[in-house]
Amino acid sequence: MKTCGQCKLEFQIFDEDREFYKKINVPEQIWCPECRTMHRCYEQTIS
Repeated sequence: MKTCGQCKLEFQIFDEDREFYKKINVPEQIWCPECRTMHRCYEQTIS
């Protein structure tokens, strides 16, 4: 379990996700799925 850097709630990153992140050479997520979705929606409205 990881703690979201935004809302501080715990969320799970599955092994398949970790493997995918390594494959495409990006760091693991630091925000939970809900906060990532809200951030994407916010970014789309201000663009």
